[in-house]
Amino acid sequence: MRIAIVHSYYRSQFPSGENTCVDAQFGALAEAGHTVALLSRHTDSERTLTAYPARAAVRVITGRGPDPTSRLAEFRPDVVHIHNQFPNIGTNWVDRWPGPIVHTLHNFRPLCANGLLFRDGSTCTACPDGSPLSAVVHRCYQDSAVASIPLTVRNSRGISHDRLLARSDALLVLSELARDIFGRYGLAAEKMRIVPNGLAEFGGPRDGAPIGPRWLSVGRLSAEKGFKELAEIWPSDIRLDIYGDGPERDSIAAIAPPSVQLRGLMGRTELRQRMSGYTGLIFPSRWFEMSPYTVIEALEAGLPVVALEGSSGAETVRQKRVGDIYRDRESLVTAMNSVVGQGLALRRHCLDTYEKEFSIDAWVRALESVYEEARDKRGTGISTS
Repeated sequence: MRIAIVHSYYRSQFPSGENTCVDAQFGALAEAGHTVALLSRHTDSERTLTAYPARAAVRVITGRGPDPTSRLAEFRPDVVHIHNQFPNIGTNWVDRWPGPIVHTLHNFRPLCANGLLFRDGSTCTACPDGSPLSAVVHRCYQDSAVASIPLTVRNSRGISHDRLLARSDALLVLSELARDIFGRYGLAAEKMRIVPNGLAEFGGPRDGAPIGPRWLSVGRLSAEKGFKELAEIWPSDIRLDIYGDGPERDSIAAIAPPSVQLRGLMGRTELRQRMSGYTGLIFPSRWFEMSPYTVIEALEAGLPVVALEGSSGAETVRQKRVGDIYRDRESLVTAMNSVVGQGLALRRHCLDTYEKEFSIDAWVRALESVYEEARDKRGTGISTS
């Protein structure tokens, strides 16, 4: 099959699960024997252009912008898979493209200016439940009222008027939670397909299993990730290593007990090597999440997960029985004791779950199924091979 992937890369200085997903998908599909083309733009280079903020704002409001149709026509794909188009790729072109389009919803930006449905320490649905002007009032995009205006204007039309969502033949959501939220606000259920992210097996040397209980947590140290709240309730007699950096680092360090160590940023390869040497992963995220790679990486390393109630990470833990859920200090300790008590049997179950649900092979099979369905619905695209 000939597959064109369209993606606007976020700035490289900020780790992005979406960028990671696109790169992994390109490699996985090519390895599976498909012919794959990546049509992309990079914010790192786009930001150097004259009047970039104004151009990006107009692009978001009008949908007019860089148009990949000439390159698509040259490649002649069987299916076009669009990931992120914000804010560097236009959307008007999708109405003119005759072939099947699949679009992955990596965040909640069609409903929310910051894409998270999270504000001031808790989940927030003020815009889809009330007025999108809330995004301007609360400076939800880049902490700027002005920068929030383009997204507010676009989203004020409602999800049913989103050109890309309306034109797509299939919409990939990464969890049941995301499907339910989008469905609540009017996205057609018959278009949505749940396809969580996949992850290649690490394959390198691993640290050995822990001798005594010690836990890790990984992510950007920002409000929605919940590390500050985790540090506030963490037991003083149990070791926790937090890998990552971000705006809340200093405030976390100020309140964390000595048992919590902030390890800073670490490359994914080294981190995945170290994962198996821990008892489990703590996933404290306070926003809904989509399909967090950190949880999948833990399962691939045979690590159980203890997740804060309310996110798609917690949904995975509960559905796949790969750990436990917590809500407060008392339930956190109970959940960790439960994981320790299940020992090696739970670690083996985590590995089995990764292989069946989140491996590259499982991911590619799911993508192929959606692509075939989209082709059957729309036609065979414009490929001649």
